[in-house]
Amino acid sequence: MRTKTPILREIIRFKSTTTYSNRQIAEVLEIAPNTVRHYSKQWEGIQLSFDEIKGLKDQELLEFFINAKGREVSKQMPDYAVIHQRLRKEKYLTLQVLWEEYRATFKEEAYCYAQFTHYYRRYVKKIDITMRQRHYPGEAMFVDYAGTRIPWLNLKKGKRKEYAQVFVAVLGHSDLTFAWASRSQNSEDWIEAHNQALAFFGGVPEAVIPDNLKSAVIKTKPELVLNRTYKEMSKHYEFVILPSRVRRPQDKAKAEHGVLLVTRWIIALLKERLFYSIEEINQAILELLLELNNRSLRNYPGTRLSRFEEGDKLALRPLPEKPFEYAVWEPECSVGKDYHIKVQRHWYSVPFHLIGEKVEARISFNMVEIYYQNQRIAFHRRSTDEGGFTTDKAHMSPAHQSYSEQDLSSFVEWARQYGPATEAVIRAQFDKHHSHSMVARSACNQLLKLANLYEPAEFESACSRAVDIASLTVKSVRSILRTGLYKLVHEDVISQAQLPLHENVRGASYYAQGGLKDVN
Repeated sequence: MRTKTPILREIIRFKSTTTYSNRQIAEVLEIAPNTVRHYSKQWEGIQLSFDEIKGLKDQELLEFFINAKGREVSKQMPDYAVIHQRLRKEKYLTLQVLWEEYRATFKEEAYCYAQFTHYYRRYVKKIDITMRQRHYPGEAMFVDYAGTRIPWLNLKKGKRKEYAQVFVAVLGHSDLTFAWASRSQNSEDWIEAHNQALAFFGGVPEAVIPDNLKSAVIKTKPELVLNRTYKEMSKHYEFVILPSRVRRPQDKAKAEHGVLLVTRWIIALLKERLFYSIEEINQAILELLLELNNRSLRNYPGTRLSRFEEGDKLALRPLPEKPFEYAVWEPECSVGKDYHIKVQRHWYSVPFHLIGEKVEARISFNMVEIYYQNQRIAFHRRSTDEGGFTTDKAHMSPAHQSYSEQDLSSFVEWARQYGPATEAVIRAQFDKHHSHSMVARSACNQLLKLANLYEPAEFESACSRAVDIASLTVKSVRSILRTGLYKLVHEDVISQAQLPLHENVRGASYYAQGGLKDVN
């Protein structure tokens, strides 16, 4: 399949969340209309919702499309001449009501609402070319930056004079206007301005039309490439990004008019005031926005706010539970043999079965998320420990998990199955070491391997012999087992009797009673 999975996902997203035609979708994605039509039909055959598609890995999505068969459905075309006439005469009549009447009449032969409205708009364009610039409620939000900036004094930098950029957003139908000051036009400020605009409007439009600044568009030719974080934000809010075309002023007329109004009625007034923070500027902007949006309109009855209340407010989609959190993406990298990847000088784990695979990391303020084939497979709290490691035990292989859980207490629990002498030898390995010491754990694992080669009674006897001679090392226990000395009666041990008796000698009872203390 030549079409890449990101394109497939975008086609499905457009079809699910917008009323754009195949040709409009093709123009945005820089692909052929027939490609959009082809995969749209295949998607109908798959019978999976957009939410279900989002949960599929890239390979799974490809398999669905490879096996899918498009199907043609006979539909009854509505009489759009009658529909258009009724809409012009009946003030409060909507396309939603007319579609429901149409669906009740034709049932299975009726188009879905998205297709119904699409064909209506195509009809309108044919009979009245001037209506191409008409914007329906909830359809579009136009965004841009004003050319004029607002000065302020940065107290943290010795009252240094700086200039705030002013972001402007305008709803296409009502012309309700929003403005927001930020330090720059970089990607992070651009994203935050959108968050604030959508919160101000109280909903999400079908599309956002930005200018071609770098925070929104990487390049326009030979194909459109959007800023990845901006595109990710559009998926979070489920709106479509439709950048204005180069040298097509009609595409951004709403934004330019909004910028003109904000410059005239807000920036011009605030330029002469003294501000000491961006927050102060935004508070002043919000107060003036209230006045601007309540001004009477010349060409329409009412105000921008009243038109918003009657139109856009009812059509905007609900906001998600949380605003979009700004994040950046690290370039794709391979998972190392230790199933960790390096992200900004720190190492984070991924599931061990992905060793050698290519993954990507998404970095937000306090989180690092790792993705494989468009699916999140790991997430960690972001760490500032340069050169350090953050490891999720669930990402380890079973053998590594078992090793990571070993400590003094786990070895002692094992030793007690054999007897007090084995416990004394185990405890001796942790003498002067903390409970998770790598050195002590290595010695204990060697003892575990030795124990598997002999009967429990034989191993306990060997450890008892080691305690008797006060040589509680792995080397001693191994030697006792190999030579068979554990079979001798303890009273025959001469070396024990030859030991000098003073307060620094640790006898068998010391170890058998767990005299060693864990040094944490």
